[in-house]
Amino acid sequence: ATNLVTGLADAFLDSVPLVAITGQVASSHTRTDAFQEMDVIGMSLACTKHSYLVTDIEDLAPTLAEAFEVAKTGRPGPVIVDIAKDVQLAQAPTELLPPYVAPEIEDVSTEDIKRAQDVLAASTRPVLYVGGGVQLAKATDAVREFLRLNPMPAVSTLKGLGTIERHDPHYLGMLGMHGTKAANLVVQEADLLIVVGARFDDRV
Repeated sequence: ATNLVTGLADAFLDSVPLVAITGQVASSHTRTDAFQEMDVIGMSLACTKHSYLVTDIEDLAPTLAEAFEVAKTGRPGPVIVDIAKDVQLAQAPTELLPPYVAPEIEDVSTEDIKRAQDVLAASTRPVLYVGGGVQLAKATDAVREFLRLNPMPAVSTLKGLGTIERHDPHYLGMLGMHGTKAANLVVQEADLLIVVGARFDDRV
């Protein structure tokens, strides 16, 4: 499990869905400094969406189902399932489980939409900033339609490349230290930044 940390961190920062299944000492030996025991949960908290420790065979199947769903829903990312040795050796129940259903995301209120429309209408230098979350949400067409209806300069992150077509006259390229001069200047001078599917890291 210790060799996974760099890969988990990379997947976490790049929003890559991943489920890592690791082995732990027998549940009766945990917290005893047993041979090859490692606090996988504690070690991975900073670089995973969620971490599970399975110490009961009855929990194995539902935990795995939930882990895969957590990894790919919302902002995707890595999940660890740490399985105790005695659970690995046990015989699991054979009945099929119902699929895990993630909690639904609440719809945006009409008040929030109206407020956003008012802010956009009052802006004189708006800029659209898109990231990789647009493609993960399969919202590329919606973003392109928004830009068509609301013409403004547009920039993207590295993972947002391709969301807005390169030949679109509104697209100024990638933002950040490795981006284009035009993209960085237009963002610095904007009075409204509309961010879709992106986060603000140190490179922007």
